[in-house]
Amino acid sequence: MIMTYTAILSLAILRDDFLQLDRTGIVRFIASCQDSDGSFSTTPGAGDSDLRMSYCAFALSSMLDDWSGIDIPRALAFVKQCRILNENELIDTAALRSFVARCQYKYGGIAKAPGEHPDPYHTYLTSAALAINPPGPEDQLWTLQSLDMLLNTTIETSQWMREHVPVREFHRARDHANIVS
Repeated sequence: MIMTYTAILSLAILRDDFLQLDRTGIVRFIASCQDSDGSFSTTPGAGDSDLRMSYCAFALSSMLDDWSGIDIPRALAFVKQCRILNENELIDTAALRSFVARCQYKYGGIAKAPGEHPDPYHTYLTSAALAINPPGPEDQLWTLQSLDMLLNTTIETSQWMREHVPVREFHRARDHANIVS
């Protein structure tokens, strides 16, 4: 699930037209990864369900403009169990900024903990967290471009995707034409 999300997001960043995507197959894959409690796993039946996979399933469905692969009531029931939305006052931005600074490697990159080696995963997610919860005006060092939280990409890439990626109806017509011919 995560790699599918990353691959499609990468195509959008590269401004691909998504014409070669097997949208039907991706939607079936999303559906096969949903567990009985409404959560999602990385692969069908993998059992490693958490909010990361639910996020990827929702983001993929949004990118493809096709939510038919998700049992929405079950998915929302799972998300509600994990809910802490609209609780920004619980975030200590000064502590967040301090922790991130301690995790940053001297040549760039950000590790998961101070003293660990940096990696792209933690660097990217830390950047996303800082874009969502920017530090105050006293520290412009960590100020980043605005983030579309649904797709976890810059606003610019998100807008481009929504304007340039063909909508689902085109693909339904194309798939129907392929079946008929």
